[in-house]
Amino acid sequence: MLAVDGFFIVSGYLITKSYLSSEPVSYLFKRILRIYPGFIIAFIVSIVFCEYFSSYIMAMPKKEVFDNILNLVFLNAPVIKNGYPGFFYPEPNGAMWTISYEFHCYLAIMLLGFLGLFKKKKLLLVITTVAIAAYLIHPAKYVPFAPPDTSSAIRASTAFGSRIINKLKFLTLESSIQDLRFLGIFLAGSCFYIFRDVIPYRPSFAVIAAMLLVGCLFSKHLAEPSLAVFGGYIIFWFALHTEALSISKFFNRTDLSYGIYLYAWPIQKALISQLPHITAYALFILASILSMIMAYFSWTFIEKPLLNLKSHYLPQNPKLARMAEST
Repeated sequence: MLAVDGFFIVSGYLITKSYLSSEPVSYLFKRILRIYPGFIIAFIVSIVFCEYFSSYIMAMPKKEVFDNILNLVFLNAPVIKNGYPGFFYPEPNGAMWTISYEFHCYLAIMLLGFLGLFKKKKLLLVITTVAIAAYLIHPAKYVPFAPPDTSSAIRASTAFGSRIINKLKFLTLESSIQDLRFLGIFLAGSCFYIFRDVIPYRPSFAVIAAMLLVGCLFSKHLAEPSLAVFGGYIIFWFALHTEALSISKFFNRTDLSYGIYLYAWPIQKALISQLPHITAYALFILASILSMIMAYFSWTFIEKPLLNLKSHYLPQNPKLARMAEST
């Protein structure tokens, strides 16, 4: 979960920069191109893997097909009841659960921009603080965790229209606590971008931030806000003020991160189902290699070609780009 939070902090920084250097329509178009194409293919691959590498016999009922079409549209993970029987997490691709929250944050940035809040820096900081505080006092935060049963989350209904309404309610209002959590973390990254000119980045401060972060991580109340503040400081100090490794040049041109995230889960499920006695170390190595291969093909043949469309049809506004740099 710490890695997911770290990703949302970085994403908040970069997405805010993207919004402030784009027209709203261009921004939304770019975000759709970045998220949907890779997600759609990984969604289909996850279902296919579930058919061929699990003991599940693929005979998807019409209701399940309908649910999965909506899941695909709303960026939710595929749902196949007992896809991997006997697994603690039987889902075909449980890692996809964060993608919809990421897109919710993209839309939130559009709303904040429309309201002109990126020009009101102190108010943005207040909104970020309120979102994190609301998450901390949310009653669901202290309920013991259990793997979600998405198949029973939608109430059965004989009326097709009622089923659609119930499903849409669930998909668009999945979990208020998670929306608050990720919005707060995401906006923390936005604040690091908006206040970048006044934040002093020093090695000594990074050491102090690391010590405070480690201490706060042992508190269920302080872990999340400390990760947003101290963890964010460490991330951006390291990213902006340390020399990049030579391998970074390759990953700047070939972004495997999204593909690895999307394919690691179904690949691990397939390996475990076919090699039940595989060790954790062997699983890690083999799944890492296969995930990077799948991510490379996803980037090369799906993500990158479609991302290139944004430069052909929606060129960046130079005036807005200069404004973003001076914000």
